[in-house]
Amino acid sequence: MSPAFIKSVEDNFPGAELTFDKFHIMKGIHEAVDQVHREEQKTHPELARSRYIWLKNPDHLKNNQT
Repeated sequence: MSPAFIKSVEDNFPGAELTFDKFHIMKGIHEAVDQVHREEQKTHPELARSRYIWLKNPDHLKNNQT
């Protein structure tokens, strides 16, 4: 969630507990993995076209992806 949203909740509801849903947690994780992948493939060209392999459940990878 955005820092503005978090601050608004803290300011307006000081006793409330802020929780995060699975969708937003996974969205943040995927964005972080994507950012690292983009940086790494600049110096490691073998990582090109492997973006979704990093985001996919390892149990669901095909033989050529592993």
